[in-house]
Amino acid sequence: MYAQQQDLDAAERAFAESHTCFERCSYERGQAIALNNRGRVALDRGDAARATDVLAQAVRAARDVEDEELIALATTNLAEATLGTADYARANDLVCTALGHFRESGNRWREVECLRLLGVISARRGHTVEARRCLERGMALAREIDARLEVAAISTELDRLAEPSKP
Repeated sequence: MYAQQQDLDAAERAFAESHTCFERCSYERGQAIALNNRGRVALDRGDAARATDVLAQAVRAARDVEDEELIALATTNLAEATLGTADYARANDLVCTALGHFRESGNRWREVECLRLLGVISARRGHTVEARRCLERGMALAREIDARLEVAAISTELDRLAEPSKP
């Protein structure tokens, strides 16, 4: 709830505390979830380097407990963190991996998120046509499932593509 209310300090403390509790009772899946949440808070703070480190741990922890959905979610977050470090090739590989899982499992909301990230990655690489294609596919799916926040986020990215390049 703290993270949803943008109280990132409180969210970070709560996720760290939950991680410690899960470690004490050897609940490995809980540890993986807490790591993913801690990494997401670092990402929301704009700390891509810290987010990358924590989210890489989250992916490993999720693999250890063989939770495919959590692996894909942590991988999506890791892709977004990696995007923040300008390692576009790795970010692209990560998000494509997550997208494959979400498509196969039918998680259309997360599929939209991945398509948006692929669009952003393509735009940053200067691949405008590919960026627009990913964003438009994401927009169509977001509208179909009434994912209003994603519609707004994708609209913002499409508007950025339409802006003239600055020398």
